[in-house]
Amino acid sequence: VAPERPDRQHDIHHISPFRDFGYVPGENERYRVANQLDNLITLCRVCHRRAENAQRFQGALTGLAHVLGHVAPLYLMCDYRDIGIQAEVQAAWSKQPTVTIYEQVPAGVGFSETLFRLHGRLLATAQELIRDCPCDRGCPSCVGPVDEVGEDAKAYTLAILEELGD
Repeated sequence: VAPERPDRQHDIHHISPFRDFGYVPGENERYRVANQLDNLITLCRVCHRRAENAQRFQGALTGLAHVLGHVAPLYLMCDYRDIGIQAEVQAAWSKQPTVTIYEQVPAGVGFSETLFRLHGRLLATAQELIRDCPCDRGCPSCVGPVDEVGEDAKAYTLAILEELGD
């Protein structure tokens, strides 16, 4: 690895996002834990931007999985615990961003075929649910709690759904 140029500007990036530590000014000192060296990494500006974008994208995929977890059981007429959902920025089997909905029942009861057939309708309903939700940035009723999915997850999840709908 070649050394960095001395004139190159760098940023400090929190490996676990600062918001995850629950810091409340004047009430606690959790910022100290967030800023411990094992949670910080020095990145060049370009790499820092990539890391931040990756976190936003993960939040959007997690938001998409969250809303599909609400919508899919309505169409399947099942309990929400009958299905599982996983969001991956790079799935092992596809090497692509993937949201997988799967049956929790061993050997399945036929949900997979129905989900495949309803793919477009599920995405449209998810988009409608998020768009119609009165929250500003995300909430448990749409993309999930902002503390878990990120402050812009609602907007980014909608952007993914709009792209998938085109």
